[in-house]
Amino acid sequence: MPDPTQTMRAQQPAIFAMAALVEAHPQMPGAYMVLSQHEPEAVSALLPGLATVEVWREALCVAPEQVALSDLNGDPLVEFTALVAGVPVRMWAVGDPLAEPVVLCHAAELRAGHPHAAHEVDASDGAFAALAPGRPVQVSA
Repeated sequence: MPDPTQTMRAQQPAIFAMAALVEAHPQMPGAYMVLSQHEPEAVSALLPGLATVEVWREALCVAPEQVALSDLNGDPLVEFTALVAGVPVRMWAVGDPLAEPVVLCHAAELRAGHPHAAHEVDASDGAFAALAPGRPVQVSA
């Protein structure tokens, strides 16, 4: 008898979660969506850029403090996980802080209580060096 965790039926909730995303947000930016028999109860969505993380965060009503910033081979990795149809969906993107500094600054300012503020920052000033990998960005107001 086959292992039930290795069947398509085990992946059914994740497939339904992906379909629920499409149904609820057909106009949203696309993503490279992954589900696996090794983790059948979850979905991973690689987004095409840091700006799309913020767009999806707002669409899925995820609080800014739930967004984590870490490092992947020297580039910032921004991510959050949201429950969609009861399934954890990890939304994430890797970006270049020199190409997308407004997005990183905007995420930090949201946490500091400035919901519509965004301005460019010089990524070479070390502003992101003190961020703890895998933890939400901590900003003092």
